[in-house]
Amino acid sequence: MPKAKKLTVSEVKTSEIFTDRNEVQKAFRRQYEGLAESIRDAQTDEDMEYRILNIYGISGIGKTSVLERLRDITEQEYGKMKDKKNCTFYSFEVRRDREKESFLFYLAYMILKNDARTDLSKFLYAYRKSLLETDSTRMVIDDLKTMDRKKISIGNGVLKTWIAAVIDVLSMITKSIPMANTVLELADWLIDGASEKYFEKFLEKNVRSEIDGHADNELRKKLHQWLADGAYAYFRELRKPFVIFLDGFEKYEVRDPELSGAEVIWLKELIESLPNILWVIAGREKLNWGDRYGLSEETQICLDDFSESTVREYFDLYWEKYGAQGSSKIPEHLINPIWELTRGVPIYLRLCLDNYERYEDKEHITIDAFGKDTTELLVRFFDNYSEDQKSAMLFLCCIPDGWTQNNAFVIYDMMKSETGDRTGIRLDLGVLNSLLKTVAFEEYGSGYRIHSVIRESVLKNAGDFIKERLDAITRAMKEYADLCGESGMLNRQILYYEEASRCWQIWGETHEGWEEEFVEYKGKLPALYFSRFNGQFDQDDIHKAAGSAADVVRILEEKNGASAWSTLEKKNDFAFYMSFEEGAEQRSADLFRDCFERVKNDHSEEPLESIRFLYDMRDKTGDWDDYVVDYMLELARTESICNDPEVGVILSEIDEWNRYNEEVDKYLNNQDYLNSLDELQSDYEYYEEEMYREYKDICKELAETEEFSKQQVDEILDKAEQFMIRNGLNYTGDILSGLYKKLIEQFGRDNEITVKVLDSLAIIEELPFAKNLKKAIEYRTRIYETYKVGNPGDFDQPLQYVLLRLAEDEQEAENPENALKYYKELRDIYKPGTVEPSLDEVNDRISKLEKIR
Repeated sequence: MPKAKKLTVSEVKTSEIFTDRNEVQKAFRRQYEGLAESIRDAQTDEDMEYRILNIYGISGIGKTSVLERLRDITEQEYGKMKDKKNCTFYSFEVRRDREKESFLFYLAYMILKNDARTDLSKFLYAYRKSLLETDSTRMVIDDLKTMDRKKISIGNGVLKTWIAAVIDVLSMITKSIPMANTVLELADWLIDGASEKYFEKFLEKNVRSEIDGHADNELRKKLHQWLADGAYAYFRELRKPFVIFLDGFEKYEVRDPELSGAEVIWLKELIESLPNILWVIAGREKLNWGDRYGLSEETQICLDDFSESTVREYFDLYWEKYGAQGSSKIPEHLINPIWELTRGVPIYLRLCLDNYERYEDKEHITIDAFGKDTTELLVRFFDNYSEDQKSAMLFLCCIPDGWTQNNAFVIYDMMKSETGDRTGIRLDLGVLNSLLKTVAFEEYGSGYRIHSVIRESVLKNAGDFIKERLDAITRAMKEYADLCGESGMLNRQILYYEEASRCWQIWGETHEGWEEEFVEYKGKLPALYFSRFNGQFDQDDIHKAAGSAADVVRILEEKNGASAWSTLEKKNDFAFYMSFEEGAEQRSADLFRDCFERVKNDHSEEPLESIRFLYDMRDKTGDWDDYVVDYMLELARTESICNDPEVGVILSEIDEWNRYNEEVDKYLNNQDYLNSLDELQSDYEYYEEEMYREYKDICKELAETEEFSKQQVDEILDKAEQFMIRNGLNYTGDILSGLYKKLIEQFGRDNEITVKVLDSLAIIEELPFAKNLKKAIEYRTRIYETYKVGNPGDFDQPLQYVLLRLAEDEQEAENPENALKYYKELRDIYKPGTVEPSLDEVNDRISKLEKIR
């Protein structure tokens, strides 16, 4: 029968054949209906319960498709709960930072979507402080956007603005959260000024103070507890089970620093805290949580291979829907051999279909055309490509998931400019479009990715001669990554170094001579993670920095030995990063001590190199232990180096350090100092009272002023600036937001006066210790739009200043397209003296951004 479109084997993967797994559906219905009965029979809170269904199996077996089918059953057969959603679907992703927070926030959104009166104020306030006041939240927001675009969006898209009256009525009168069509809208509301009013009115001041007193990492540990406290009442009142589908759980298990073995402590605590929920958790590995969670053979289902009859049915369905006119179905004599070859794993069945479609002599085809095992099947699938397609496939297997055509061609051009045609890799639109139609590729966000099974096969089974190509590709990725870093796009830089090291690690599983390249790329990551950490107490990045450093040390110990200088330098770095990990202080100290012992025992004949290394150790530890100083002094007396000027400098620094420590000890033991600590506490309490009194005075002035002149606005801005200098950011943003709201009420729109307040608000959001680029860009966009419709002579700052600040914020927020737009507009109207960077610098920024957009 005629084909409706070009062959797309992957479109059959969600057919009922792949998803109607009777054993899984029976287990799901048992769990759901058993929980429903428990809800009906429960007399007290103690009678309420939760249930778990664990689905596991190898990559490509169809776990996601099965979960989507179970979601359809939940929605269609068990029905909504009074027009409310009765389930939610969350997919863990390999590269999403703050995965725990993303999931908790999405669950909070689903609860509020069903009942906006649910009091999650404590959780949302803590979440706002922990995440949305730092720019690292942009990753979470980007992931929420991706989820909205994919399978779990609920609304009709993100609204452009919030209606103030709705916020006032819902937020301030009924104590409910403004209804959001998407999870992203809830995030927008949370960082908007309206949420501040909500928290001030409905969250007691002592509770806010308690949360404000926690460091970021402490808040993140407690987020799930606060969500459970607020959400308990909602789930307790349910008359039907609520189902939470968690997909790709294996991707999270290997990444979270809070794991103990296969256990995720926070998730287990959340599960135990919330009643009337059926948790359906899918991953590659079986959950090893024990009997306490009701896990048994009946509730832990391994997705088995399809039976031979199911495989036959699958091929029949495929040909009915997609078979070409005049082409033959897979012959009967191949059904059993294909089933034995693939064991019914969906990804392998799709590869067989693809291979069959490409095979020219179908009349005489045998099982040998597919290979003797799945490894050979993957190789045959790859071999069916043309040489140009093969080289392009290898190239695309290396770049990160979510790549766009523009990404791919920019990196390809970088590689070509360095290697010319030497590698033989060819990528053009024709080759790329031909590949995108095959089973290997799938859409991912706004771009594409290659199925992980196929990607690993291509890299593992590439011959030794491929090393030159792989080297050329990863060096182009390194160039692209460093260009991103130079342009302030640290997250993108990290992503490409991660991918480069991953490629060499996979290739190294089947080849020799990969370690040097792996160390080169992996070794760059710890410093980049630490740079992103930037003192913000984000344990995720510290955990990654330490983990990457440990991987490098392990390779170097095997390759060069545990006492080689190259190994010791990296172990020194490893110890440094471990010193920032919670609870790892002793391990860090042990690593530093091990470095010292190896220097002392194995490098005694290299006194100058040894004293240099131990001197550098001080930069990592921030201190010199007595045993290290004693040995350095001993080395300094060595005849061959005792007169070396470099050693003299080091000795003088040791003397200075010793004198400093003596003075510090005297001071700390001085009674006057101890008395001053009590006075300091008293002064701090007085300072807090004075700060709050000053804040209230300014607020009173704002409230009592009916109309503001330009001079009055300037005076209040000066007061706010002085207030911030004395008190930091406490209340400063509230003062400016209050002034801005009054001005909008007075003028009805933005003008040359309001933009001055917006500029001050944007500057606060751009400060390193309180960075929120999303809000800064929002403020600066309003300023830009006001300038475009106003008279340039009315404004204090030139348009060039507005464009520069907006471009820089967009660039730091890693939005290269937007940054380019504003930099180019700045270039077109550039006048010397209006902004600090020269025209040449502006053009240089444009040139770099054009390469990486």
